[in-house]
Amino acid sequence: MVFDKTPEQQPEQRAASSAASPTPKSLRTRARLVEAASRLFGVRGFTGVSTRAIAREAGCNIGLIAFHFGSKQSLYQAARDAVRERLAAIVLPAAAHLRQALERNASPSELLQAVQTEIGGILGSLLMKDYQPERFMLLMRELQETDEQANRLYATVLIPMISALEDVIMVISGNASRRRAHLGAFLLVDAIIGVLRDYPLFHPHMHSDSDAQTDARILAEIIGTGVAAAFGELQRRNSTAENGPPSPELPVEA
Repeated sequence: MVFDKTPEQQPEQRAASSAASPTPKSLRTRARLVEAASRLFGVRGFTGVSTRAIAREAGCNIGLIAFHFGSKQSLYQAARDAVRERLAAIVLPAAAHLRQALERNASPSELLQAVQTEIGGILGSLLMKDYQPERFMLLMRELQETDEQANRLYATVLIPMISALEDVIMVISGNASRRRAHLGAFLLVDAIIGVLRDYPLFHPHMHSDSDAQTDARILAEIIGTGVAAAFGELQRRNSTAENGPPSPELPVEA
């Protein structure tokens, strides 16, 4: 295996020169280190991974970790940021699309279709052919943290999606309690996370013709059907309560 060479500079000089004018090769090396760290930290956790193991996984000289990040802790933070940014790039546009549907006063049926489409898009984007579950395992660890980085993941990625889904459910249901809509939105996001966490584990044991992209679409349809069943029925009950049951048809005189 060919390893990148560590520049012959002092740590302070290396860090300054790297930040000032990163070369394409330097950026590729940094990305390889972050990718390798994301996989290993996801599987083993922070304390279970050595910098030597990360360098070996990335095919880099161990000195390049100090050169690019300064420490193992900083590399761990960079890996966590990378996971959050990858998720944000997929989830936030989906939340924005739902907001746009609300702003144009889309009908409940159109909103249900939008929910299904966006969930399918999220799953389809993440369940790619080269999807590696160990990358997502770092996100699972991230969700259990209580530090500033974890709070930023919730505040900037997950809560905006839950908020958009909550407002959509309020329209779909007609008159759901805000708490019920909030919990429904949470359940949808939790279902997405559950699929991303567990699908790679079940996939090898499912039908041989199972395709991740097709499965993502079908799963989104099933989830969307659940929303329609839970909240569409509530809308119908509310409508009946407000307007009364439909009048019985009168017999037609001959």
